[in-house]
Amino acid sequence: MTDKEDTEQPELNITDDLHESVQLAEPTLEAELIPVVSTEAEPTSQPSSPAVVGNPNNSFKHKLAAFLKTKKGKITAVVVGLVVLFGVLFAIPATRYAIAGVFIKKDVTLTVIDQDSKKPVSSATVTLATYTGQTDSQGKVTLPAVPVGEYQLRVEKKYYATTTSDYLVPIFSAPPDTQPQLKATGRNVHISVTNKITGAAVSGASVNVSGSTAVSDDNGVASIVLPVKPDPQAGTVKAPNYNDSSFEVVVSSHDDQHVSAPLTPSGQVFFLSKRTGKIDVMKSNLDGSSTSVVLAGTGRESDTSTVLLSTTDWKYLALLATRDSAKPKLYLIDTASGKLSTMEGDAADTQLIGWSGHQFVYELTHSQDLWTNKRQALRSYNAESAKAATLDETQGSGTNYSDYASQTIDNVYVVGSAVVYAKTWITGQAAPAADRKAAIMSVDVGGSNKKSLKDFSLTEATYFDSRLYEPGGIYYRASNPLNDQGKFYAYGGGKLTETADTNDQKFYNSFYPTYLTSPSGKKTLWSEPRDGKNVVFVGDANGNNGREVGTSDYVPYGWYADEYILLSKGGSELYVMGAGGTIDADHKPLKVTDYHKPALMYPGYGGQ
Repeated sequence: MTDKEDTEQPELNITDDLHESVQLAEPTLEAELIPVVSTEAEPTSQPSSPAVVGNPNNSFKHKLAAFLKTKKGKITAVVVGLVVLFGVLFAIPATRYAIAGVFIKKDVTLTVIDQDSKKPVSSATVTLATYTGQTDSQGKVTLPAVPVGEYQLRVEKKYYATTTSDYLVPIFSAPPDTQPQLKATGRNVHISVTNKITGAAVSGASVNVSGSTAVSDDNGVASIVLPVKPDPQAGTVKAPNYNDSSFEVVVSSHDDQHVSAPLTPSGQVFFLSKRTGKIDVMKSNLDGSSTSVVLAGTGRESDTSTVLLSTTDWKYLALLATRDSAKPKLYLIDTASGKLSTMEGDAADTQLIGWSGHQFVYELTHSQDLWTNKRQALRSYNAESAKAATLDETQGSGTNYSDYASQTIDNVYVVGSAVVYAKTWITGQAAPAADRKAAIMSVDVGGSNKKSLKDFSLTEATYFDSRLYEPGGIYYRASNPLNDQGKFYAYGGGKLTETADTNDQKFYNSFYPTYLTSPSGKKTLWSEPRDGKNVVFVGDANGNNGREVGTSDYVPYGWYADEYILLSKGGSELYVMGAGGTIDADHKPLKVTDYHKPALMYPGYGGQ
């Protein structure tokens, strides 16, 4: 084969391939720049090599162009374009945070402090763009879900110079607590907020003076900046579960001021008072302030028979008084509304037993004739449902004091939700008694589940003595009518069992405290004579682990919640103190009020 033939054959192949390529090309490629290859042979000293030229359809450019025409190719082109675009935008800080902020948000926590004292500044307003919040008592504020980016931080508060600074919420790390500092333009005033009864610090109290606010810290101190003025500036203090309080402060240009602002726990106590000349039902705050009349006396109330007993939570009062009739009535007072209603109407004799929750237990004697049937009734009244229930009644027979037989109810105690009591018989000389029995009984305070814990023949026991020797624990002495010898029984946990834990000497000569149970039932309050002095104790639910409150002239009166105990002095002065406190030379109970001293003293004011 000649040299000419060698060169011409490739040229013919190339021309044919190019023509085929042009014919197969889409119209959209006609505008593309395609290298022009002449179909005429050009003079050359070297033959063209088919290995170098090859098939144009196999070139990268043509393959890429063909791929980009497919659906997958178009999607890939868009994705690559976006990646390139985002890469370019992320290289620029301004656009970087604008994009990232759409997807990434972070909580920003800052602590604002006073520039001079370095103490936290409460109630300062912190702003990042549209995100704003106020600092707490520790000077901290959290702005939630702030998009990452660059901001201007603004911190301001009354009587402080407003400060601004640049702040960055970063993409990859936690937002920094830069601790912005405020410069006071007035004088610092430190308000110490305390519990007026216990002296303990009150944290979280809101203080407002002349429009400037602060919140007390864990030590009960609220630091506030006020303008210097010669006249007193009025302030208020508010805290949950406390009554609002007010104070005044004079801010001078010399030193920082320190002001005490005691708060009284919210709540009220109710008592009888004769300060108006009549026996009224009155109320006051726990510190004796805001005293007012709840129920005005009619002038017919008796000094010797008017009695007021409260539930342990002070929501209801049982009042025994002669108001509008010749005989005393038993009334109910709802302390929330002051509403007065009647529990029992006229009765010859009413003996108050006490409260079990919101149910009041009492005993009625309808007649003095011993042979009268149903002469005595043990009853309860539900203050919430306004319904009374008869728990038990006595039997009677005969016509006179010679042939009568009379059943009696006595030695009644409220123990939790149960009423425990004794029933016995007394008879005239001619009355048969062989078939009659005495008993120690129990019944639920609502009237259900009445039962005899133990029956006694009248040759075994004709009467009972009793002592409440511990919370929920009762000693009963069953007296034999033939020799007056006694057997002892102990009630507890719903059962009555014979016991050797006591005897006549111990039973009659020992001192048995009156245990006052707190509203939750978890604490008890009582007093005991020791070395000729009265000692007050606070213990657990069973009257154990007693902590000595103090030796004094005070005696237990009751509870206010589980945190405060009420004490009486001289039978007519009411005091309050913290249940965890101690009476000594430096710590005295806070006097609440004077009250009317009743002739009838019921142990366990408000139940036991």
